[in-house]
Amino acid sequence: MARAKGWRNRFYLSWICLLGVLYLVFGNVLESRYNPNKDLNSRQQAGEPVVLTRNKQGHYIAPGLINQQPVIFTGYRCHQCQRSGIRG
Repeated sequence: MARAKGWRNRFYLSWICLLGVLYLVFGNVLESRYNPNKDLNSRQQAGEPVVLTRNKQGHYIAPGLINQQPVIFTGYRCHQCQRSGIRG
């Protein structure tokens, strides 16, 4: 009886570990799809223009700082802006 219980506990523990690893892996995949520019500062050279990559929804997202506080800047494609009445 005790042997069967130990096997069952290891079975549950292995599933919990597998689900934890899948959560971490797919969390990073989804984050990189949502914000492909998250490492923008490390890729930027001094004096070079910043080129943003669109995410899967077609938005331009970039990290930044306002008053030394981290923020996420969001931009839209031109036809979405025109449809929404936004002028630049």
